[in-house]
Amino acid sequence: MRQKQGRKMMQLRKCLKITRVVQNANDEPVLEFGSLSIDVVNHIVRKEGEILKLTSTEMNPIENAYRFK
Repeated sequence: MRQKQGRKMMQLRKCLKITRVVQNANDEPVLEFGSLSIDVVNHIVRKEGEILKLTSTEMNPIENAYRFK
């Protein structure tokens, strides 16, 4: 389990280097990194359209990176 979480974080760190911000249907920001999209407001992460289940520990660095960009 811990190894899977580590791999997820490594993938996210790699992807966080390229950022594009788009709007979702509710006009809220969604970050896109190639096939990865992050809806920071609703705490939803998708890879190739499939929702990834992240813990709050995994989601916090992503939210912080967005806020302090």
